Amino acid sequence: MTNNKLKSLRFLLESNGLNGFLIPRADAWPGEFVSKHSERLEWISGFSGSNGCAVVLADEAVVLTDGRYVLQVTLQIDGKDWQSGNIRDVSPAEWLQEHASPGDKIGYDPRLHTKTEIAAWEKLLHEKDIHLVPVTQNPIDSLWTEEEGRPAPPCAGVYLFPEAIAGRRFEEALDLVTEKLKKDALEGFFFTMPDSIAWMLNIRGGDMPHTPVPLSYGLLKQDGSFIWFIDPQKVPDTVRQRLQGRVSILPPADMEDYLKALTGNIGLDAQRSSLYFFHLLETPCEIEDPCLIFKACKTPQEQKAIREAHIRDGRALTEFHRWLKDADYKKLDELTVEKKLEEFRRKDPAYRTPSFDTIAGAGENGAIIHYRATPKTNRKLVENNLLLMDSGGQYFCDEFAGTTDVARVYAIGEPTPEQMHHYTLVLKAHIAVARVKFPSGTVAAQVDTLGRVALWGESLDYNFAGHGVGCFLSVHEYAAYMSPRGFQKLEPGMLVSNEPGLYFPGQYGIRLENLMLVQKTGEKDILGRDMLYFETVTFAPFENSLIDFHKLNAKEMAWLEEYYRTISDRLGI
Repeated sequence: MTNNKLKSLRFLLESNGLNGFLIPRADAWPGEFVSKHSERLEWISGFSGSNGCAVVLADEAVVLTDGRYVLQVTLQIDGKDWQSGNIRDVSPAEWLQEHASPGDKIGYDPRLHTKTEIAAWEKLLHEKDIHLVPVTQNPIDSLWTEEEGRPAPPCAGVYLFPEAIAGRRFEEALDLVTEKLKKDALEGFFFTMPDSIAWMLNIRGGDMPHTPVPLSYGLLKQDGSFIWFIDPQKVPDTVRQRLQGRVSILPPADMEDYLKALTGNIGLDAQRSSLYFFHLLETPCEIEDPCLIFKACKTPQEQKAIREAHIRDGRALTEFHRWLKDADYKKLDELTVEKKLEEFRRKDPAYRTPSFDTIAGAGENGAIIHYRATPKTNRKLVENNLLLMDSGGQYFCDEFAGTTDVARVYAIGEPTPEQMHHYTLVLKAHIAVARVKFPSGTVAAQVDTLGRVALWGESLDYNFAGHGVGCFLSVHEYAAYMSPRGFQKLEPGMLVSNEPGLYFPGQYGIRLENLMLVQKTGEKDILGRDMLYFETVTFAPFENSLIDFHKLNAKEMAWLEEYYRTISDRLGI
């Protein structure tokens, strides 16, 4: 029972002179997904969303998450033991300001929090004389042991990612990043993001659900050599032989002493590295992970591989669409359709895993932005309602590789005029972004606005953001985020999502998502800037029965007709 877990945790905290403890949904590496071994927040509270933080005090506790999960969290936690809230409205520090007492000591694991995060919280809590105290041993780990059913730490093998797909040798990737270190006058940079290391070394792994990376850390020195802290058992001879000469492999047990002995300016990403590493380094310098922009802008070879992966994914999505239209919806529910879509994807030998947990939201569950169907929440498909499916796959073989992410909404039975109206508005928003041309230097927020105009005209909007996507890497990757707060420039080669939506709690949700590559048109504007456009690489038809074609103008109809022709040509259907 959660209550017994809380009692045990509170006893440990009191024994160690602590009045509370922070439990983020995080592991010792930054990122959305964590291994089963590190799901501490779910173990203590029952909440399984990908973003959240619990705060436990002696007599009350809360789980804070973002807008995607505010409905989900209420369904998963026990209301007798836990409160909940939107972390965008109330941060853990702000909650502590209201609920903790002056002089209280609140423990936290420095391996699970970034420097940026803790610094912001300490500033707020200082005003109320509330103190954040780092612990050397996470109390959850003392309670949640293998004897108590905790999964073992992941230890999957590492394998090479083909240079023909990556578009560059790993030595070239290291040289690119090394040049940036020299420009920034750094002696080295310590990498904490597993996908950055995987990208630089042209390797992949299987430690994480959905993202094919090994969990490791690495230090790139100014001379171009790389110290890779990874369990040696994970690295086979084929990988060692390819990396020899530039990469030295050391066990993680040696990492702490190695970092403590370093002198000179060593870069660390304050937003993507745990505070623990800032404590180890003598002269850490806060700087953004130098891989991010290189990784975001795909090589021509990566782009070719990405297109092929999306063709394979498009065939599975089209088969699923046809199956759903012919199926007896009265016999279907969310878990059934989720399983069926996975079956269609698995027909392709290059398919590896989902790129994230599939969202299959029927009716009102579709309004929960990052919903995950469970036996407890599973809804049957109901006539005159909608089914939102947001899913993706990881594809890999010797010839191509890619990460897909696509959302479609399907009508169950005959759609209502209101459903058609809302669906068409979202489609108009999607097309407005997909067909735009823009000059280099444009930031994502400018383009994002174009997609919202159709919704704003009817006093509608949504809290959601498009994102970057990797090449057989993370489905949520750094790039120019399609958001009102997306101030990164759109650069040629970026793979970004276009996913406007509308969400009506208690009724249904609509999201239409394609992935797009930023490309040059070959033209320049009057100021001499390169003109750019989006190449849509997702190939899956929309739900024609939900489109009110009379509300599409000539340019929107032309884009839709061309998109359908492209689907037919690429998929051979």
